[in-house]
Amino acid sequence: DFLSYRLVRDGDASDFEPRINCVLSPTNKFDCLMLGEGDRYSQVALAAYNWMLYVYTHMLTGCCGLAAGTIYGKATCRSKNPSVIGDNWCGWKEGALLKTLGIQDCDIIHANFVNGVSITPYIILIDRAWKTVVVTIRGTLSFEDMITDVTISPVSLEDIGRRCGFDGN
Repeated sequence: DFLSYRLVRDGDASDFEPRINCVLSPTNKFDCLMLGEGDRYSQVALAAYNWMLYVYTHMLTGCCGLAAGTIYGKATCRSKNPSVIGDNWCGWKEGALLKTLGIQDCDIIHANFVNGVSITPYIILIDRAWKTVVVTIRGTLSFEDMITDVTISPVSLEDIGRRCGFDGN
């Protein structure tokens, strides 16, 4: 809850009337759905930062969990997922993604972990729990990402907007 003031005018006189507003209510189903959706998609966004964030957030078990997956995959001659591009030899980027989100490797439609100037990693996956297809583009993590950020040039969407029925300005 938060306190706000509403301006009340009565002829020439003005006054402020205090009132208490409820930002999010646990009894409002829409609020609960929005919070749950925000929680889920923030997990997907963080998972795009790959194994380094996974190890950082799982300090005691992160390396062991990812290494165990690598050893198991190599011992069982598991082939690399063709939908994943730019993973390291150990497969830790895909492994961290799967462990963070609790999804199967078949849920990854496409994951591009290649990073460079003007090349931004992204993931397209199926979220069966929310029955959605999720596209997430990783934000700034490396020096190359910073160069991409400062060299970006705007592109007009007016032509696409006219064809698809939205304001491209």
